[in-house]
Amino acid sequence: MKDFEDLITAFRENTLGLVALLDAVEARGARPTEDHLAELAALERLRDDGALAPAVATALSRRLQASQHMTAAQASQSQEASQASELADATRMKPGLRPALEAGLEPALNPALRPSPRVADAATVVQPTAARASPYDDATVVKPASRHQTGTGTGTGTGSDSSRNQASWRRIAEAEAGVHASVGMLLKGRFLLERELGRGGMGVVYLARDERKVEARDRDPYVAVKVLNDEFRRHPDSLIALQREARRAQQLAHDNIVRVYDFDKDGTIVFMTMEYIDGTDLRTLIRERAYAGMRLDVVWPLIEGMAHALERAHANGIVHSDFKPANVMVTREGVAKVFDFGIARAGKYGGAHGHEASHEAGHDARREAGQQTGYEAGRKADQAAPHGPANDHTVFDAGTLGAMTPAYASLEMIEGKQPTSGDDVYAFGCVIVELLTGQHPFDKLSAQAALAEGRKAPFVPGLTKRQNKALADSLAFSGEARLQSALALLEGLRRRRLHERLAPYVAGAAVLVLLAVGGWLLHGFARQRHADDLMARFSISDPRHFSNEDQAAQALNGLGNEQRRRIVLEQGDVIQNYLLARLDEYWNPAAGRLDYAAAQHVFQLRERLELFSTALDARRKQIDDQRNTVLGDLSNQLDDTFDNARFVEGRPAKAADVIGRIRALDPHGALLTSAALQMKFDASIRHSIANDKFDEARAWIELGLQMFPDSAQFKHRRSELAAAVAAVAAGLPVPGSHSMTVADARRALTDLASRPAPGDPWRSAVANAMAVLQNDTAPETGQAIDALADGIVVAVGRVSDPAKVQPSLSLVDIGLKYDPQSTELNEQRDRLQGLLQQQKIDQQVADDEVASAIDSLRRAAAANDADTAQESFDRLKALQPGNPFLTGVAPQLVSNAYLGDARALCRQGGLTDAANLASQGAKALGALPELSNAAERYELAAALETARKQHLTDVEYQGLQARYDADEALDPDGMKQLDSDIGASRQLPRGGLRGWLAQIKARVRSPQNGARAGAVRAPAQWTRDPA
Repeated sequence: MKDFEDLITAFRENTLGLVALLDAVEARGARPTEDHLAELAALERLRDDGALAPAVATALSRRLQASQHMTAAQASQSQEASQASELADATRMKPGLRPALEAGLEPALNPALRPSPRVADAATVVQPTAARASPYDDATVVKPASRHQTGTGTGTGTGSDSSRNQASWRRIAEAEAGVHASVGMLLKGRFLLERELGRGGMGVVYLARDERKVEARDRDPYVAVKVLNDEFRRHPDSLIALQREARRAQQLAHDNIVRVYDFDKDGTIVFMTMEYIDGTDLRTLIRERAYAGMRLDVVWPLIEGMAHALERAHANGIVHSDFKPANVMVTREGVAKVFDFGIARAGKYGGAHGHEASHEAGHDARREAGQQTGYEAGRKADQAAPHGPANDHTVFDAGTLGAMTPAYASLEMIEGKQPTSGDDVYAFGCVIVELLTGQHPFDKLSAQAALAEGRKAPFVPGLTKRQNKALADSLAFSGEARLQSALALLEGLRRRRLHERLAPYVAGAAVLVLLAVGGWLLHGFARQRHADDLMARFSISDPRHFSNEDQAAQALNGLGNEQRRRIVLEQGDVIQNYLLARLDEYWNPAAGRLDYAAAQHVFQLRERLELFSTALDARRKQIDDQRNTVLGDLSNQLDDTFDNARFVEGRPAKAADVIGRIRALDPHGALLTSAALQMKFDASIRHSIANDKFDEARAWIELGLQMFPDSAQFKHRRSELAAAVAAVAAGLPVPGSHSMTVADARRALTDLASRPAPGDPWRSAVANAMAVLQNDTAPETGQAIDALADGIVVAVGRVSDPAKVQPSLSLVDIGLKYDPQSTELNEQRDRLQGLLQQQKIDQQVADDEVASAIDSLRRAAAANDADTAQESFDRLKALQPGNPFLTGVAPQLVSNAYLGDARALCRQGGLTDAANLASQGAKALGALPELSNAAERYELAAALETARKQHLTDVEYQGLQARYDADEALDPDGMKQLDSDIGASRQLPRGGLRGWLAQIKARVRSPQNGARAGAVRAPAQWTRDPA
């Protein structure tokens, strides 16, 4: 136990690294059972006490148990080998080996007798040449890895013979499942698994810390470790192919490709190490930001990065084979990085029988379809095939050694043909459509099912015919008709410059056409130039840059609502950088800039612009933290001004300066209104009067009345000062509290002890009495002071209300001032301080909950998630009803979430749902005009869409027309936006609201049975509610 404690101490003192600690623990071998259990218990205590990190404690516990079991297994293995040797007299060693055995080298040459190596070292074990031939010697030979190591270099190049490398992987595949990877495990004595990042069809990805990098003091010691599941591990051909693909992927050094470091094993755990990307995957980004589609200009950097990544891989002969949004990471800087190159293909190349099995299973599925025809039979056949239903999850069948995602797999991949770059182009086209529209081009159907249904590539609004054709060519079901390179698709989507678009028409254009086009271009150029000029002024390096944030806000307000929203969305980084620069101008404690109010003004502008920025959120938190630090320093400085020993002259002026700086940072804070501050003022006033410093006392009183204008105590001190000044002028003694007799002071103190009360009058009365008794040592005086202490103990002993803790603590401080040795008072102080500390903790928890609710509301509003935004809004109202955020920005953010969510429902064809959602928001937020108007527009649209299918009377039609005219006059921009959303919907008929009205008018029926048209009453759904 002693050596184990010494090792732990050395590790905690940083004289022993983690890897060295684990190796030293393992080198000790098995321990007596009592010591082993004691060491495990000690580890538990160290982890519970916080002396060891949980991950380190878990790794040590695993290594202790592994050493205990390993030694026991070795002893058993040696015993079995000895028994086998006794039973079988015939030796298995060549005669030439006897001299070596006699020389004492037997354990080194006979693997049956030497201690068994750790399973984790299986990748580096070289078997003796005299070993019996392996049944796999006739397997396909895989060339060994090059001696040149890349990445971390932990495993791909360790084998010196390809057949041994194969045999090693086959042993891993045939081994029973041992220890499973989990958080806290140390792989290969190097990679400490800290937390799980995600799960997929092939395994689990962990965030791991490379202990070698830690020892080398690398600033970024983290890597991603993908641990393969047992289903994949049990197929050696897949492991060999995956090792080969990982080795090839190491050569793909590119800014848009996640680097693959190594492919290795630790016992029965097979894993791959890769570059760790701090960001989010493209699938999450599409769900959160592109659910309704994004403009091509916005997502172009992502598309361009993915295209270059695929082109780089194709140029090196590598096909991804499972390209999809989940296999693309987007960094915090917005850079796309593709990963898992060749991994799916490695599974498919694992064995020649894999394709046959898959193909045969597919035929069986289609035979089972029997007499069914058309879509349903094809769907069931697809579901029965090994690749599974068409969805967006990677399908991995260890029996067929195949891995792919049907929704993004080309027809050739589903049919089991050889992978080509065209397969990746098909998947790339699907991903681009999702980015631009928010939906998969074939609603997540496989290419086979989409072809059977006669699906066509969708027309993407906002793209030209040339761009839509390029996108459609990438999604061709036939490999011959499909684009064969990612760069060809990129070029087809690239926006052509003006001279490229106009070149074919310039020669034959007439003067009138030229004038019209020129006028249109000039108008467009003028608007674009104005927007470009406005954005240029956000750059601090531009001589014409905005001098302050108000000027910038005024310029943005001069744009239309739609154009301003688009600029904020597309140029958010530029605006964010400008606002960050303005914040630096107002707030920089190191440079003495502490204009907190101006900094808050900048954040208010950010809220009005609805600019989503994690950088600004972080800067806000940093400023608030620094403000609290500065306030703490100023509070200490203010206390120093009341210290008689530190400041002899000019104390009131110094205090006024500090108070002014505190008020600028926290004008309504409790620091400047506390009773403690009032007590300090009073003590300084009395000290100044007692020392005949009348001018200083006058300054203290004036400052105190500025801070506490209603203080009767300060007004009383002003009268005392006037009396003292008059007495000195007349040559008389200065009147004061010391004019009372000792007996009077004792009686006064005893009376005050019977009725302790927080506040200035009681405190001043005690101070006056004690000023007379301070030098009196008579027993009666001691009894009076004891009575004071006892009275305070009784008064505060019943206090448990958090609101009364601080005043009670002030009473205890008064008692301890005059009776510092009182045990009861010290106990009450400790109890009250505990309550005060708990009150602070509760307040911090409440503040954290409020901050969490605000952050959740902002994120939900940015994602147009109305339900979450409303829930966060309601939670915030319950937590802190007086928070200014509730009456400022919050209602508008929630309203925007409702409007955005309703727009999405409209585009999906749910006009009634959109109307209900907008009405729900209007009721929840107090009938905001924009929500109630939106609800009316959607109700009108739903009524028109329903009326298109009916024959209405003229009165009913006139009612709808009147509602349309009223809504158009009330909010023309809203009606224009509604028409745009209807046009972008695949479920709603074309034509817009005016077109629908025209269709309804064409179907108006004439009055029958002699009834006059005016006598027909319009149903309620066709007219606006008078209320």
